[in-house]
Amino acid sequence: MDFRPPTPGYLAWEIARLGCDPKSVLDNSAESWLTGYTDLTLAYRDANPKASADDLLSSLRVGCAAMLCSAFPLSVPVERPHIVDAALEAYGRVRHEAALMLRDRLPVMEEALRDALL
Repeated sequence: MDFRPPTPGYLAWEIARLGCDPKSVLDNSAESWLTGYTDLTLAYRDANPKASADDLLSSLRVGCAAMLCSAFPLSVPVERPHIVDAALEAYGRVRHEAALMLRDRLPVMEEALRDALL
């Protein structure tokens, strides 16, 4: 994998943007997805040994928060209703379902990731 060196304040987002894609979260079982996410996080740590375990661990929370807090795609109908189509509606639903799945399982997932990192 080709990771950039960690930048203070962005390390968790670097991992979350890659690993918390809503479609990949939902297309796999929670356990299978978490295994892949853990592998991604460990690969990032191997490529960037100075990355702190706390920053790596917080990436799960950052990914969940990003999905829950982002206005996209919900802002599209307000700003540009003419571009709303079935694909955008489906993406909005997938993103919402993935965010809720992560939120509901966050404590268990963080514990599993913590065990792998420490």
